[in-house]
Amino acid sequence: MMKIYKILLSILCLIFLGQINNTQAQTVIAKAEFFGLLSGQYGGGVELVINDQFSVMMNAAAIQRNRDLGIGGGVLTEKGYGIVPEFRYYLGNNFEEAPNGLFLGINYTYNKLEVDIAETGVDSLNLGGDLVERGLGFVAGYQWILNERIAVEFLVRPFVKNGSITGALERREDLYAVDNGFKFDRFGISVGLAF
Repeated sequence: MMKIYKILLSILCLIFLGQINNTQAQTVIAKAEFFGLLSGQYGGGVELVINDQFSVMMNAAAIQRNRDLGIGGGVLTEKGYGIVPEFRYYLGNNFEEAPNGLFLGINYTYNKLEVDIAETGVDSLNLGGDLVERGLGFVAGYQWILNERIAVEFLVRPFVKNGSITGALERREDLYAVDNGFKFDRFGISVGLAF
């Protein structure tokens, strides 16, 4: 839990630093991603505009997912946190500059989760482990700044993921297997405030 506080403190520091050099109308954008709520990821991000074409973004989320395994009344629980630092390049023209318009970027994903499986059948089973996922990805999207304060963005984030699990689940791939490789399942709609 202390790590989440450190991440949030880092985000607040980015906001503060962005306000010191406020040369553009929208230098800092704080956002929440809606599709994350549907998948058990509760968080958001802060984008700091560097100049007319570049920005950096830091996303952080608390993760809490429960899934019915369907075997012996089992329940899979994943809880922890994730961070995604991102570097963006805005493909602006004469009418648009960062943080408005079409953007491309790269990012790094880091998730740390506690995984527990509990079955409540005749042969009850309780197994746990720690999952660490790392990935490199690409992002493409479009962002609008409405009335100089409201940010709306659509994006896709394909990535390559590599994860490993430790603990009792490490030897039980029949119950929990780490899903590594290329993924094209991340897309999002974010809404936020520009400062």
